[in-house]
Amino acid sequence: MGKVLFSGFHGTNISSASEIMSSRKFILSNSKNDWLGPGIYFYYNFNDAWNWRDSDAVVLAILRVDEKSILDLDTDEGKEALSEAENHLCKKLNITLDKDAEQNQCSIAKVIWDSKPQLELMTASFAVTKRAHKTLIDTRKRRKEFCIRNNTPIKYLHMIKKGDVNE
Repeated sequence: MGKVLFSGFHGTNISSASEIMSSRKFILSNSKNDWLGPGIYFYYNFNDAWNWRDSDAVVLAILRVDEKSILDLDTDEGKEALSEAENHLCKKLNITLDKDAEQNQCSIAKVIWDSKPQLELMTASFAVTKRAHKTLIDTRKRRKEFCIRNNTPIKYLHMIKKGDVNE
């Protein structure tokens, strides 16, 4: 095990993409609705970033992270971390998760980040649409996202604007 490379796509507007390129840094998101907690968000898939909130630019980032510093919430290890964080909030801190699902998820993710200082990258799959019916098997299309704690793992950046890509 060692360092691994990730490529990620960050959808945004041209002004923000230009600022990212000139500063060589992203501004960390810290919204109460950040599914993976505070950090910098990327999609694995270019089209997901392109279609995020009608982006007119995408910043491609190449990152290098330690393989041991990645937590995939879709795995058994990730689900165990989610369960432990939820239990910590509800039982030890006596916090009720009565907000909307995104805010609850953000609170749980923050606990994970805080409890795992070695963690550099957290990743998960999220449904693209709202659930139409309550069923045991979730058949909705999903997209995979990842979040990094800070700018340190970023090794390369490239901006792609709408006009750069033939539509």
